[in-house]
Amino acid sequence: MNPVAPHVIDTLDAWLRHQMLITEQPGLSMAIATAGQTLVRKQYGHADLVAAERLTSGHVFRVASHSKSFTAAAVMQLRDRGRLRLDDPVGRFVGGLHDRVAGQPLSALLSHSAGLTRDGTDSGQWGLRRPFKSREELLAELANGPAIRPNTRLKYSNHGYALLGMVIEQVTGEDFAGWVARELLKPLGLRKTWPDVPDAARARPPRMASGHSGVWPVGRRLSFDVNRPVGALASAGGFVSTASDLARFFSLLDPDAENPVLSPEARLEMTRPRWPEPDASAGRWYGLGLLTAAPACTPAFGHSGVFPGVLSRTLNHGTLGATISMISNAADGMAPVWLDGAAMILEEGGKGGEPDAALLPWAGVWWSDWVPFLVMPQRGRILVGQASAPMPFTDRSELVPVSGRPGEARIARAPGLGAYGETARLLTDARGRGRELWLGGTRLLPAAGASAALRRRFGD
Repeated sequence: MNPVAPHVIDTLDAWLRHQMLITEQPGLSMAIATAGQTLVRKQYGHADLVAAERLTSGHVFRVASHSKSFTAAAVMQLRDRGRLRLDDPVGRFVGGLHDRVAGQPLSALLSHSAGLTRDGTDSGQWGLRRPFKSREELLAELANGPAIRPNTRLKYSNHGYALLGMVIEQVTGEDFAGWVARELLKPLGLRKTWPDVPDAARARPPRMASGHSGVWPVGRRLSFDVNRPVGALASAGGFVSTASDLARFFSLLDPDAENPVLSPEARLEMTRPRWPEPDASAGRWYGLGLLTAAPACTPAFGHSGVFPGVLSRTLNHGTLGATISMISNAADGMAPVWLDGAAMILEEGGKGGEPDAALLPWAGVWWSDWVPFLVMPQRGRILVGQASAPMPFTDRSELVPVSGRPGEARIARAPGLGAYGETARLLTDARGRGRELWLGGTRLLPAAGASAALRRRFGD
């Protein structure tokens, strides 16, 4: 299987461009990596929609709760070095805690099973309504004790991961950001990742993509600066990164990868599912700093992130043998949804082998009078899915080329309301590019041709 074969990436690119068009998202960054190497990196749209600043590979984003995976890796580094144990109570390192909080082992904080408050009594910092909480404010809230009985269920807690940042500082005798940058990020070659926004005194600060509101309730998107330090919450949600760095980092968390700073045993502990996510339909579990697939499912792990106006998600996909990361800079960002669609395209595209050159003109987004289709050729067959769907090949058709008849195929698979058993035809121009595609009696055109046809018939 080669999920990043050129014809597959071309299909993924066409689908993402179409999705950006119909959802009118500000910007999207996408990367695919394996074994610490970036294989694909693409950007779409704007870093700042209001300022009309195009998104480039040089822009970085707030990646929010991806920070927890970095923090967990840092804790596991210290465990590998014999400087702490996962069953150590957090009160051994941080004073002033409620007794029932102080007694919780580090493993409970890492797996969100310590029963701690998620964000305290006022989480306005995540709406940019108030400054991010200081260490003293966090400790004052944790002095109130757990919110629920510990060790009973998954209960997500930014406060818990803030505590882990304090543990790292106590064990190392250094500030969290400095130690993690030197001991974890630099050895892994993550040059565009920081534990918090870099110090303003840096000679060349990175270009930060803006956050954006949704269209509603204002009626238009607002852009806003997310380049503000989160301080004591950096270990929970302060990291700054790129899709490429995220994809590379999570690919290196695979226990079979060559990782220079984290043992295979530590990575096995991180990726092992520990707690199911209750009262949710996603079927996810949590390991140590990682969202994972359920134990009986295909091995997969990663994390998501929600910062004001920036949504992100990364997935190390066991079947693909690759890691995908997406970041969208809007409160209604589609990156978490599109990642699953991208995985489907990569998985389906990798199954059939690379197509003959004669089938390549079939590829792309084709429009009927009203509905767009996504077409991806493979060796010996052509897949036809719904371009506007979040999972484009769920109810797909499959075309089988007719031997000896270039540009002709038989519809060998189709939903019951489709044109099963009929003929598909591709008409090309003088340069061999597809100009018209017929599925049975339905004519499909490229976007420009479909637009022109609709304008002729119905006017502007």
